[in-house]
Amino acid sequence: YFDPQPSAHTAFYGRFPQLLADERGIRYFIRHRHLENNLQLATTLKGKAATLGLTHSLNHIGQEVSDTSIQLLMLHGSLSYVSGSAGLRMKAEARLHTLGNAGDYLLRGELKLGSLRLEFINQLNAPTLVQHRFYLSQHNSWTNTFRKTLETGIKAQLALEKLRLHISGAYYLLNNYIYFDTTAQPKQTSIPLNILQISIRQQLRLGHFHLDNTLVLQQASEAVIRLPELFSKHSAYYEGKWFKVLQIRLGLDFRFNTPWNADYYNPVIGQYHLQDQVRIPFFPAADAFAAMKVGSFRAYLKFEGLGSMLLPGQYYYQSAYYAFPFPGMRFGVHWRLSE
Repeated sequence: YFDPQPSAHTAFYGRFPQLLADERGIRYFIRHRHLENNLQLATTLKGKAATLGLTHSLNHIGQEVSDTSIQLLMLHGSLSYVSGSAGLRMKAEARLHTLGNAGDYLLRGELKLGSLRLEFINQLNAPTLVQHRFYLSQHNSWTNTFRKTLETGIKAQLALEKLRLHISGAYYLLNNYIYFDTTAQPKQTSIPLNILQISIRQQLRLGHFHLDNTLVLQQASEAVIRLPELFSKHSAYYEGKWFKVLQIRLGLDFRFNTPWNADYYNPVIGQYHLQDQVRIPFFPAADAFAAMKVGSFRAYLKFEGLGSMLLPGQYYYQSAYYAFPFPGMRFGVHWRLSE
């Protein structure tokens, strides 16, 4: 980040005076050089697979007034089992850091039995560099000694394929959560945080016409994590084959969410943080799309921003102050010349 004339942006720095480190100019950068080596052993036998590995990385981090070298050594392994006859699938993964970030770990497990799927995750992570230390124009804005963040998550999903219905629920528990407050300063909570999410996904079909619906309900126990309480996505489209060889899909995508105080992306620190000035309103975001496939050739065309055309002067937001671009077109092609 570089601003040679902070005096020309008094409205911005008036909201964040602590970021005006030098009235003659503001600058901030991080240079990261990374060298990694990985050794891994893997084996498979009758539906079972296992891996065991060791990863070493050397990281050189350059900041204006401080250079740091960090060595990371991670032990990792995984174990999976699949039983086709019983419809059972199990997978477990583990990681453990030594040297730099010693004590960080990850435990993840997945169990699938028929239409039921369960997931579990538990991990401990050290603060990021920006959360720990930050320099602006050679001034130390902060140096923190935050505790590591502990996250535990449980997710369950039930798939009713005959009804084309998927129902899932997730619960997350965060301890020592680190966030950036409304003044763009990193803070750490002293109480546990809870996040609850429930989602329903259903696919309706009548001949060649489809309607895919996703509805998500979510709630956080504390205001340091801000989420729309309701989010939904809907896709209505026609899908069929023309001239016996042309597979085509034509339709519309819609997205809705309830009003909420979305985070603001601060370009100076390169982070999202809390804000209380702007509440993102309910707004229908709509896109039109067309996709086709002939053999190994694929192409798509998408017109984004139909909501802004139907409601002039209004725009779709997912973060504060940053509206989605004006209506525009995206297109792409993919052609595999050989199998």
